Formats: sequence, C-alpha cells, structure tokens
Amino acid sequence: MLERELPITSRGIARSRTPRPVADHHELDWQHIAIFASGALLGAVMGAGAALLFAPQSGFRTRQDIARQGRQLRERTTDAWEDLRHELRHAAQRGRRKLTRRFRDRRARRELHDDALMDD
Repeated sequence: MLERELPITSRGIARSRTPRPVADHHELDWQHIAIFASGALLGAVMGAGAALLFAPQSGFRTRQDIARQGRQLRERTTDAWEDLRHELRHAAQRGRRKLTRRFRDRRARRELHDDALMDD
C-alpha cells in the first residue's frame, strides 16, 4: 500500500517531488558509464570481426603493410621535426639580427642626439 500519491502523467508515473541532495548532482552515474563502456567494447569487437571477415589480403601481408606505413610515418615525422627545427633556428637568427640592428640604430640616434646637445 502506498503512503503517498504519485501523479500519473502521459509518460507514466512521475517521480516523487522530494529534492535530491546537492552532492548527487556531482557524482558519476556508474550505470551509464558501464552501459557506454559495454557498447564501445561491443562495437570494437564487431568492427575487428568485420575487418577480419572483409580483409582483402592475408594477415601476413596486412602486417607488412602496417609496418611499411609505420616506417613511412616515422620518416615523415622526423623530416617534419627537422624542418621545424631549421625554420625556428632561421627565425631566431633573423630576430637576433633585427634586434642588433635596432639597438645599433638606437645607439646611433642617441649619440647624434647627445652630440647635438653638446654643440648647443
């Protein structure tokens, strides 16, 4: 026997109107996390199975292709890092030259200004 009445709506029986504690709003809902993780795992297993069933070549050949692509990727990333290093070194040299020129120009202007003041 129910001690309190629950309103019935078009969606079914409504929840009781007792406020939830504030701490519950920040807690993780482990049931939803478990459902999501199960779905992700099931999807990964089904995807791997489909990949094995529909693979256009043997596993040995696929492993060779993956290894070759890995070596190519490593070479490209090594080249990209070296290019970046050279570009940064060049930019630093340009920046140093610019600063040196500015300091030299500022010093020359200051000397001209000081000479002009001494002449007066």
